This record gives sequence, C-alpha cells and structure tokens, in this order.
Amino acid sequence: MGGGPWRDSGALAAGQGTVDAALEREGEARARFLSEATEDDPSLAAEVLSLLASDQQAGAFLSTPPLPPSLGESVAAAGPSLLGRYIGPYRVLAEIGHGGMGTVYRAVHDDDRPLQGHEST
Repeated sequence: MGGGPWRDSGALAAGQGTVDAALEREGEARARFLSEATEDDPSLAAEVLSLLASDQQAGAFLSTPPLPPSLGESVAAAGPSLLGRYIGPYRVLAEIGHGGMGTVYRAVHDDDRPLQGHEST
C-alpha cells in the first residue's frame, strides 16, 4: 500500500479500531472522541471521517439479503427437469446440485464420455 493513514497493517488495524469505536458513539460524543483519537494524525482523521460518511450513506444496504433465501430453490424447482433428456449428444443422468445461480447436472456423451454441466436460472 502507498502512503496515507493505512501505510501498514498496524495502521490499518488502528484505523479500523478508531472507526469501530466512533460508530459506537453518536453526536457530540462521537465528535469529541474523534478529536481526541486523531489529534496527532490529520490524515487519519480525514480517512475516518470519510469512512463514517460512507457507512452512513450505505445505511442498511448489506444488512438484509436482496432476495429471500429460498428463491434459488423455488426457481430451480419451477423449471422442467432435464433428467433423461438429451442436450445435443449428451444424455442428462442426474442432478448434482442447485442454488441461486442454477442447477448442475451429470451427463454422458453417446460414446460414454462423462460431462458435468450447469444450467443457469
């Protein structure tokens, strides 16, 4: 890493600790804490304030999943099964697994070459 407040892992840990401690305070208590914690390092103060502003702007953006956890399973279950069907020269033998990104199948070529393929949802 280059210059700035995060010049090494110790500075990064200290900076993160300062951000975490500031997040536990509000209003005047936060301002007083930041003034005391960063008085000897103006670049640290600027970086901590920037991170706090980003945290406030993000709000609860990542605290809840964008989709229900079972959506991947219901999407996979909603489509027709490929078991036993041919895709080109490959016959689908089994479903290996499925999730939010699709379903993975085991297949075999007409000349018995195995294949594992992915169907996107």
